[in-house]
Amino acid sequence: MSTEEKRGFDLVWDYLPHISGYQLRITGMAGYAAIVGGFMAIYPVFAQYKPPYRCETYFDIDPKFSSLTWDQVNNLTGSSATDCNNWSSNEKGCYYCKFEETTVDSCWLKFNDSFDNLKNCLGQEAQKEGEWTSCVDKYEFDRSIRNVTNLVFDKDEPWQSAVTQFKLICGMEWFDSLSTAMGLFGLMLGAFVAGLYTDKFGRKNAILVWNFITMALLVIHAFMKRPDKYGFLILRVLGNGAQHVSWLAQMTYSMEVLGPTRRSISGAMTHVYFSIGYMATSGVAYFLPDWRGFTLCYAGICALAVFTIPFYPESPSFLYSQKKTQQAREILEGMADSTKSEIPASILDKIEDDMNKQGEVDESVETTVQTYTMLDLFKYKSTALISLNIGLAFTANTLVL
Repeated sequence: MSTEEKRGFDLVWDYLPHISGYQLRITGMAGYAAIVGGFMAIYPVFAQYKPPYRCETYFDIDPKFSSLTWDQVNNLTGSSATDCNNWSSNEKGCYYCKFEETTVDSCWLKFNDSFDNLKNCLGQEAQKEGEWTSCVDKYEFDRSIRNVTNLVFDKDEPWQSAVTQFKLICGMEWFDSLSTAMGLFGLMLGAFVAGLYTDKFGRKNAILVWNFITMALLVIHAFMKRPDKYGFLILRVLGNGAQHVSWLAQMTYSMEVLGPTRRSISGAMTHVYFSIGYMATSGVAYFLPDWRGFTLCYAGICALAVFTIPFYPESPSFLYSQKKTQQAREILEGMADSTKSEIPASILDKIEDDMNKQGEVDESVETTVQTYTMLDLFKYKSTALISLNIGLAFTANTLVL
């Protein structure tokens, strides 16, 4: 398309580079939202981690058995106790063999120096005297994967995931799955809000405002006075939705400050930033395995976005669409200086004239306004196939995540 045929903001790309170090820097600053997005995407893997579990038993309650490990108690009372009355192989972790306490004490006095001998003592005959019993919401979790106590909440107590704190096991697994799935519902809510908000208030505004809303929701999430599974679920949905607004705004921003021939790079870089957050989550979880401390750390990561504010401007394309021509002109002139290029004043005048004419109605010309809906994507074979392909690809992506 020649300069004469171009209109509006497209004219600027005949004078500004389509990509430069400066443009990568400002998209990188905006891309901090994608780093946070990477954290939020993998949040359930750590916050909802399900460690190995078994029932709380007499061995856990009486301190004289403190020398026994989690695995040893599980070996004595778990699914390997096949001679226990009413034993069932389908109730692993949710039932245990409840031995007669006198039998346990007798065996312990004889064989507390040898686990193998203790196990033999509590063998077939002892198991037949026992009863295969439900945990009744009393569980012991194997936290040996990270054998530390809490640093933030409930200091020096064993760390908790949402699964261990809310007992999302033994018939409650569905709620754990729902909590993960509803995070995607939050993305849907965020997608509806993002378009409306970013077009009205701006790309940079949306990136920052919704990032700080995400931070506030994470702080509330971490400091819930009486944490419960429903509060966890609701705040997970809201936090995911708020962050998605910020994510979509930064993607829009990146597309608008790169030229048409290099816009594919903005999409690629967004996922590079996302991957940084995605990978860094493991380090955060290593030092803060408790879900509340982990969540609060996320809030702190969101707060760091404040340091990006001075390092990237609002999208000039958005400002022109809002008739804020002076601000847009200043930003374009700044971009030209930073990229060692020059936009003639006459071109800026023409851009502003074209943008100001948008929305004006020439009464001498008959015009028809066409309104489109999502259904129009399936009106023609080509757009229908593209839409289905994108939808299936995203579905596959979320299944993998």
